[in-house]
Amino acid sequence: MWADLKERLHRYYHQASPYHLSRKDKAVGIALTFFFFFLYLYTCSHGPNMAGDSAELIGASYSLGIVHPPGYPLYTILGYLFTRIPVGSIAFRANFSSVVYHSITLLLFYVIAVKMTRHRAASAIATAALGFSPLFWFYSLIAEVFPLNDLFVVLLLYAALRTRDKWLEGKVRDSMRSLAALAFLCGLSLCNHHTIVLLFPALVLFVLYPILQALKRPRYLLASIAAFLLGLLPYLYLPLRASSGPYINFQNPSSLSNFVKVITRQYYGTSRLWKGPAADHRLDLVFDFIKTLGNQVHIAGIALGILGIFYLARKRSGDFWPLFTALVLAGIVFPLMANVKITSTFLIGTIERFYLSPLILYAFFIAGGVAAASGWLRDKISLLDVRKDVVNAVLWVLLLLLALPFLLPTTATADKVSLNYDQVGEAHIENLVASVEEGSVVFLGGDIHIQLMEYYETCVEHEKKIYFLIEPFLANDWYADTVRTWYPDLDFPSPGSLYFDYRDTLQDIKALYVDYLIEHNPQVSGFYLNVKPRYLQKKYQLIPWGITFKILPRDEPLDYISYQRKQLDYWRKFDYRGLDHRFYDSNRREKETAPYMSLFLYETGTVLKDKLPVEKIIYWYIMAGDMFPYTKTLSDLSELYLRMGQEEKAMECLSMVLSQMEDRKQRAPVLLKMENLLMGEYLNE
Repeated sequence: MWADLKERLHRYYHQASPYHLSRKDKAVGIALTFFFFFLYLYTCSHGPNMAGDSAELIGASYSLGIVHPPGYPLYTILGYLFTRIPVGSIAFRANFSSVVYHSITLLLFYVIAVKMTRHRAASAIATAALGFSPLFWFYSLIAEVFPLNDLFVVLLLYAALRTRDKWLEGKVRDSMRSLAALAFLCGLSLCNHHTIVLLFPALVLFVLYPILQALKRPRYLLASIAAFLLGLLPYLYLPLRASSGPYINFQNPSSLSNFVKVITRQYYGTSRLWKGPAADHRLDLVFDFIKTLGNQVHIAGIALGILGIFYLARKRSGDFWPLFTALVLAGIVFPLMANVKITSTFLIGTIERFYLSPLILYAFFIAGGVAAASGWLRDKISLLDVRKDVVNAVLWVLLLLLALPFLLPTTATADKVSLNYDQVGEAHIENLVASVEEGSVVFLGGDIHIQLMEYYETCVEHEKKIYFLIEPFLANDWYADTVRTWYPDLDFPSPGSLYFDYRDTLQDIKALYVDYLIEHNPQVSGFYLNVKPRYLQKKYQLIPWGITFKILPRDEPLDYISYQRKQLDYWRKFDYRGLDHRFYDSNRREKETAPYMSLFLYETGTVLKDKLPVEKIIYWYIMAGDMFPYTKTLSDLSELYLRMGQEEKAMECLSMVLSQMEDRKQRAPVLLKMENLLMGEYLNE
């Protein structure tokens, strides 16, 4: 039995013979790389984008900060080098790093595909399928850790293939050196994104024999272990830099305990994507990945990938099993562990980035599928008595037909993902800063707003001094140290200065911090929030002020006429760049910006309601509904129109409300109101 198993293993491992690229192979690979490099460069964003953690990563790269766990030290160090390129804005330089990472990713992907399929055209088609896919293209245009992670995916696969090839060619010493290089790259890859471990079992399957050889010779084993540990050295950046107190200093990993918490993701969860709401059903995310995969490579890509799975399993099992294992781990096992509900644009934009690595892995099977289809047709034509040039012509027609599904949507994809006029993030920053006075304190909530302000504080030259405080972190001691370092003139409560009752919730504790800051900082011109927490509404008035809420004492009177003038002046100067929510796909976080702004307009109208004439109040509801047609906004607007005696306009608003409702129980009262309106018109006639 053991001899039979050993024979099977030997046959599996030696089935995938080495292949060395020809000059034509290299030329095609270089041509593809340069094509996608310039395509991505042309469509690259020049500003801070709202996707992922882009704005935070730009700010941290430029200022050498510490981002959220696990700290991403390698990305930050490389990002610092990119942001020193003296071309374009700081944001563009950081975004440009993704252009470079993904262009090299496509080059290595093509090289690996050629080595596996021995088919240049099939590898080029699969490279195009990956390079033109909307998700891969979009994340080539913004600063994010995932393009560097994608580069590590193909870099590790290439290093594993090289190690195996050296072994199969009988070059044992060279194979051991390659194994040590692979171990170093594994350690280095963990300094960027921890999900790369999902690829490690596949690497073991690729280099199984060299690993067994290293286990027999301790010096080879020790060399690989030392190389792996050497790759982890960038993590030393975290405590060294944190001790200097950078502006972006998440969880301040200058102490050993905080350092361990950061690199083990204790704040963000370990086996789960984050400590958030559990998914309704764990399989939902697996199906979401399959649906996303279909959107990326289309039905043709899915079919070719399935064909490629069977083709590689039969022809090159030594390549098939590692790739298939990695695909199952990244595309099925990880979504099962992710613990995410796909209920909003924010969550869709959060989880989709994790589909990039399984998308790359599936694209290898597309290359296999194209190679299989081409080989099958060649075999069938060879049975006929036709000239060789005819056979080649037919094959080229087939390859062109197989490539068309990936090439035809290119223009439409470019319209969806292109960010060369991306100004939404910068406009949002300007609008928020314009909402408050010089010397104000702004409590920030929400990832997008926090990260954009981190970018603003670290990368934008500004004269208006504003104290930006991150509301979710107020009760964290490590954050208090950061605040006192950067805002020494702000009296921030020290540890032990506030009394907490054992019954206090986190909201109660944060309310104590807000109270302390308001009471002990008379020099501050105003206190604002960009969210409206319930825990403050008992004690304070939270009045919409631009796209913030001003915190006022509950008993402080408000001059409504003066207030309306200030608000009108603000919204006349408001920067509306990129706020058409209909322009963006469901996976774009910009889609949430217009609804967010609309709520401030609606809240302004609510504050003024019954305080000013109806014709003045109605303006705010019209503006809010035009920004984003919430059913509540439209319903209230219909009531105002009725008070003005404009039944026809009230009916239009109710019709719009009805069109947004699917639940019959919700529709019933709206229909009744419309019927009453129609009956009133009938009786008047």
